[in-house]
Amino acid sequence: MYKHLLIATDGSELADKGVAHGLTLAKGPGAAVTFVTVSEQFPIFAWGGAMAGYAAGDELAVYQEESRRYGKEVLDKCKASAEAAGVSAKLVHVEDK
Repeated sequence: MYKHLLIATDGSELADKGVAHGLTLAKGPGAAVTFVTVSEQFPIFAWGGAMAGYAAGDELAVYQEESRRYGKEVLDKCKASAEAAGVSAKLVHVEDK
């Protein structure tokens, strides 16, 4: 049966259902899981034509830090769910994609 499952999540309520179902599938045969969450790139075009060619400055740094924080929060929640289910889990946060 399953040996390793990849479970994608964005931290939403709907994704949480997928996490729970994935853990149920993994627990039966003793499969491991890898949780992955992906952060979007900074929306550089949100600044419009007036800012074309200029770095967004502090806003970019704040966005990246918040993306990392949220990704960690989402994956920590998944890790806790996996531990509670007795399933071995790895965590992957893909940034700026």
